Amino acid sequence: IFSESMASLGVWPVLCFVSATCFFHVALGGPGLTPPLHAKGRYVVDAAGTRVKLTCTAWAGAHTMTKVPGGLPLRKPEEIAALILSMGFNCVRLPYSTEAYIRNPVVRTEYITQLPNSTGQTFLDVLDQVVAALTAQKLMVIMNNHNTGWGWCCGIFDGSGVWFNKDFPETSWLESLRGLSRRYRNNPWVVGYDIRNEPRPSTPPIGHYPVWGDTRFSPLLGTFELVDWRAAAERGSAAVLEEDPSALVIVELLHFSQYLCPYQFSDGTMYWWYACDVGGFSSRNLLVSALAYAVLGKELEKIFLTLPMILVAGAASVCLVAFLSIGRRLPYRRLLITLVVVFLLVFSLAAYLKATSPMRDIESYDDFAKSRDAAYGHILLNETGPVWIGEFGEAWPSEYWIWLMRYLKERDVDFSYWVLDGERFPEIAEKFGDVANMAGVGGRWEFYGLLMSDYKTYHHPWKLQDLQYLMGKRSNLSDETLQRMAEVEAERSERREL
Repeated sequence: IFSESMASLGVWPVLCFVSATCFFHVALGGPGLTPPLHAKGRYVVDAAGTRVKLTCTAWAGAHTMTKVPGGLPLRKPEEIAALILSMGFNCVRLPYSTEAYIRNPVVRTEYITQLPNSTGQTFLDVLDQVVAALTAQKLMVIMNNHNTGWGWCCGIFDGSGVWFNKDFPETSWLESLRGLSRRYRNNPWVVGYDIRNEPRPSTPPIGHYPVWGDTRFSPLLGTFELVDWRAAAERGSAAVLEEDPSALVIVELLHFSQYLCPYQFSDGTMYWWYACDVGGFSSRNLLVSALAYAVLGKELEKIFLTLPMILVAGAASVCLVAFLSIGRRLPYRRLLITLVVVFLLVFSLAAYLKATSPMRDIESYDDFAKSRDAAYGHILLNETGPVWIGEFGEAWPSEYWIWLMRYLKERDVDFSYWVLDGERFPEIAEKFGDVANMAGVGGRWEFYGLLMSDYKTYHHPWKLQDLQYLMGKRSNLSDETLQRMAEVEAERSERREL
């Protein structure tokens, strides 16, 4: 699925946005759309060659300990599907966990009381009914392997940084992709498979660090086992296409789906000693995905990665290896090893956050757009292939949100907003203890949610209006966002005068 045809161009991450100039009629879903979909240049098109702009939202929950999409204690899946369509979306991203697919447990009745039969329903039974409700509305569905074990995502200590862990090997991941592709291949509205969410370092300081094809030694990563996401993505793509040759295969970038190379650029300037040999994507089935959150934002600007820091980390790694291999009789060996490991962990996290921050040292929209183009938008300008922003979200019209709306509109980017749900789990889940690892991400309430926890009331009407602007259903952003834009500009003018 990946070719080397673009290697000579010297591109870094292979990612492409849909450009602002469109030479195809845009199908927004419904009767005018003819699946299956495929890539054509930098666009996604349908079977008739009509450009399809994917404007999606995520309906979360099946990847968590409840094992089912949210809202089913309150609303029928048909009601939620109709609401999604009425909001203007044409597709839904459905996250699931490898564990849920492999174990296929019977889910608690309390989580699915609005289904016709809520007793004895397995994970796959419920998923089938949700998929049927969505596709009956001619909403496209993209299945997403979100995490390995069921629970919330995403961190480096959750056991889901890469596509396998000690409980579920790569074969389990492949089995889930192959099995779901086989299960839904006769439903033309299940159009694609997002084969893995946010590949990232897993369980440092001794853990797995995914890279793109190049597993050469890196001093900064000396305490990780490097694993090749490119090769794994090849295998995952093959598993999907083996069962459903017409499906879109969505491959996410590394480092929480930011880009492919660690420490690849700083304000557009390369400062690592090699670039990823990413080649090019030429498959008609392939769509590449990134995410865009403000959470890796301006608060990280003061973290600065320099060549001396890299050299120090390299020396520390060498010392660690020496202690582990030949220093068994050195005094205070255990203490020294502990200190080196702690140093490497803290340094790696600081440097990692700096490298993945889309807002670092950014003081204007032009700088923001330049940083996104340096990360992946340059492939748009090169007209390489299609991309989908698989996740982004915000709780208020922040400066980052304003810049992102402008960038996505100017580049005419396909997207999936995170998230539809106003809650991460139903209140009853606390009774059963199905809320593990939720406390660290804010507990029950989903602040990015488009809906309130009743699954019918809009949480932030301004946000939906902004998304409808990206869809082409409104002529401008919401009044709230426009007002915030004016306030931001006034604040900047005051700072310039000072």
